Amino acid sequence: MGGAIQGVPLNLSAIVTTLAGTAGQTGSIDATGSEARFNEPYHITTDGTNLYVVDHFNHTIRKIVIATGAVTTLAGTAGLSGSTDATGSAARFYHPGGVTTDGTNLYVADSWNDTIRKIVIATGEVTTLAGVADDPGSSDTPTAPPAKFYNPIGITTDGTNLYVTDSNDTIRKTVIATGEVTTPAGLAYDYGSADGTGSAARFNMPWGITTDGKSLYVGDKSNYTIRKIR
Repeated sequence: MGGAIQGVPLNLSAIVTTLAGTAGQTGSIDATGSEARFNEPYHITTDGTNLYVVDHFNHTIRKIVIATGAVTTLAGTAGLSGSTDATGSAARFYHPGGVTTDGTNLYVADSWNDTIRKIVIATGEVTTLAGVADDPGSSDTPTAPPAKFYNPIGITTDGTNLYVTDSNDTIRKTVIATGEVTTPAGLAYDYGSADGTGSAARFNMPWGITTDGKSLYVGDKSNYTIRKIR
């Protein structure tokens, strides 16, 4: 998930402008500023120079140069869904949800594919880091490899691990180097609002997620709450 670059304070003057796209006009056009088009951009992250946007209904990942508003499509092809691992426009996504970055790679919660995807920013190469396309579940790697997700939505990283909000009412952890998946909080398909440790905690449609490097913070959508995991 997106947010301020850690350690850099924001100095806001509350002046709002539109960097890219035109209100009320959908599409998939790569262009600059108001000439560009999106189709329900979901989540966003930044490396400080560019923005990376999940274009949910276009099944694509878009790149915006912050300084100019120039929009290009980094991976996927608008209107074509799928789960193909490939480079650039040859790759396929299926209603991707969240995105985060470690500065070198993007990590995407490819929601309707039930997978976590990795994109090398420099090349646009897409691979599947964890999960099985179109085969939802809640299994962790140590017990039932390969691991499975159920419509993962939000994603964040501490540089070593990915943390994902899973629609089975859990928070999942993926080790970037190995793809190992565990469930540090919540119990699959057992929703609620209980505070507790590990599988004793309960969530109800956890959605957004971010980290300050010490704790996780979760937008627990259907509980109307913000949760902290430490």
